[in-house]
Amino acid sequence: MPRRNTSVRRAEIVDALLRVMADQGWAKATIARIAREAGLTPGLLHYHFQSKQAILLELVHRIESEHEMRMKKVSAGAKTPTERVKAMVLAYLKAGDEDDASAMASWVTIVAEAIRQPEVRDAFSEAIVRLTAPMRNAIQEGLDSGDFNVGELDAEACAAGIMACVQGYYNLGVAARNTVPRGSAAPASLRMVGGLLGVKSVDAFSKL
Repeated sequence: MPRRNTSVRRAEIVDALLRVMADQGWAKATIARIAREAGLTPGLLHYHFQSKQAILLELVHRIESEHEMRMKKVSAGAKTPTERVKAMVLAYLKAGDEDDASAMASWVTIVAEAIRQPEVRDAFSEAIVRLTAPMRNAIQEGLDSGDFNVGELDAEACAAGIMACVQGYYNLGVAARNTVPRGSAAPASLRMVGGLLGVKSVDAFSKL
């Protein structure tokens, strides 16, 4: 039971960081504020995490784990590479919708901190490699089967392009939400992805 309690407590602290960081940003997400949000004393928080950065790294791992589970779920019901890519694009965008605003804001903050903090950059880079793997694999299957035509590009480059598209929508959603017409992110992204991959019918691919 003590081990389970420690796990639960750590999860609560990560949740608290996510909320504080989404509301006030990384700089103002002090240990005192995170502890208060989690209903703990700063001393007890330090018992579970040595630093604020350690909590952030745990958040990166959690987001990665949740995303991997989401990708496995959406891919399970897709029969073709085209169906798998479409399902994964929609799952990427679902992770940044209005119902999950705190997580989306936190992810954008993580990207910013990856530029400033080498440890966060390493964790983020490793997470992105693993997060894009299912997409890269599906694209390669489509290239092998002839479903996709990407010219001089390869599966890795296309997967990176799709991730950049999604990340761009995340950034706009946090910093300039009014620039993205409501409900446009998914069909616009699918149309761009369909064009990138040279699917046989972009219109059909982009239809929700």
